[in-house]
Amino acid sequence: MTRAIVGLFGLACLVLLVSSKPVAGQGPVKKIKNSVGMELAEIPTGKFIMGSPPPGKDKQSSGKDAHEAEPAHEVTLTRPFSMGVFEVTQREFATVMGGDNSSHFQGAALLRLLGQKTRSSQYPVEQVDHADAKKFCARLSALPAEKAAGRVYRLPTEAEWEFACRAGSKTSYCFGEDETDLRFNAWFLVNANEMTHPVGLKAPNAWGLHDMHGNVWEWCADWQEKYPLARVTDPLGPEMGSHRICRGGAWANPVLECRSAARYWLTPASRNNTLGFRVAMESTGAGK
Repeated sequence: MTRAIVGLFGLACLVLLVSSKPVAGQGPVKKIKNSVGMELAEIPTGKFIMGSPPPGKDKQSSGKDAHEAEPAHEVTLTRPFSMGVFEVTQREFATVMGGDNSSHFQGAALLRLLGQKTRSSQYPVEQVDHADAKKFCARLSALPAEKAAGRVYRLPTEAEWEFACRAGSKTSYCFGEDETDLRFNAWFLVNANEMTHPVGLKAPNAWGLHDMHGNVWEWCADWQEKYPLARVTDPLGPEMGSHRICRGGAWANPVLECRSAARYWLTPASRNNTLGFRVAMESTGAGK
């Protein structure tokens, strides 16, 4: 199995070199690195069509038409923000949270899966609930260097997440419509060997974001509700609810659950080894 993982790593690196050109009409975005070593990409403001197109094009894994649960609607985002280039790693989580790391895929689990001792520092953190993710953002924001730079971290809204995932694309996946190409862009049911993988091994989208499809589901800020059918600006979701939104699909999911528009929701206290997060960041300009 180790040899297979190495082979996949080599193939992923090759694809990373040849498959990361920007979507038509979109250019590369500016990136920064914070005091913890996390990379963030500045996401432009703009309009996009959120959700799935009219009936007949996208299907959910259940076979139902995706448009029913994810009706397409126009969203305008007016507030600039930055997005983590990678899912939050176990190293980053432990650094900010004082050594805490309850992820499943570390130590004995990786030894069993890979047949050798493997450092898990670059694997995405998982088994974190919604409160854990928000606490990480708050503690990261409170670090002296981040406060001095005027950087405030939070979870992305669902609309921000999909906008960043699409990176200007209008297709089912950030790279196009061909489901067979997902193996070059994501760790999912077909190629993940029942585990997460170090972040950044797969090709990024046009804005340089890795693993927006697959690896782990990513918590968003919003409570779950049905989509509006009208145009909306800077949607935040309802003020209260019972389930929080997760996006992106994970290593255990089939291809259709990794679509750019695919929605999933869980109770805020949920923890499992398919569930992690990435950060969004707003700049107050204090460090400029």
